[in-house]
Amino acid sequence: MLEPYWEWNHQPRADKWSLTERPGHLRLYACQPIEKGNFFTVCNVITQRAFRTVHNAATVKLDIGGMADGQEAGLCHFAQTYCTIGVHQQNGTRVLKFSHSGAVGWGLDVPGDTLWLSSVWDKDGISRFEYSFDGVHFTSFGDTYQLGWGNYRGDRIGVYSYNCESEQGYIDVDRFVYEVTNHA
Repeated sequence: MLEPYWEWNHQPRADKWSLTERPGHLRLYACQPIEKGNFFTVCNVITQRAFRTVHNAATVKLDIGGMADGQEAGLCHFAQTYCTIGVHQQNGTRVLKFSHSGAVGWGLDVPGDTLWLSSVWDKDGISRFEYSFDGVHFTSFGDTYQLGWGNYRGDRIGVYSYNCESEQGYIDVDRFVYEVTNHA
């Protein structure tokens, strides 16, 4: 069962996620966005509210072995704007991808089927993304991102999966850890 602090960005499609197909994991299938190139129209985005404290860190461990060509999946922040760190698969190759409201930066090829992604931010809402291939050593990726607190739901942190070419592919979310520190 999903905890009540998790919310879908859109009405979830029952055939695009599962807690039972791989026990202990959230399986997120890729679905096509309503409008290609518009992250706000991706239906498979599951989120929770981002807090505004001295130190915040959200880290997700993904099994990306079920991805298909054209699929992108990863960790996101969004409110009035959005920023993502993820992996994009094309021609069987998976590559790190950073996107800040559509401005894209490409990174390294992703070896293996396991990927850790993290967002770290402070009370001023300055966030930076990091990735790891082993869950121990994290490397910053992309520019810093100013979180947007003003939208009616505030800033959201979440996990996404979509495919602009077809409704093929999935990821398994192994764990999502959100750490908050209220004092310096």
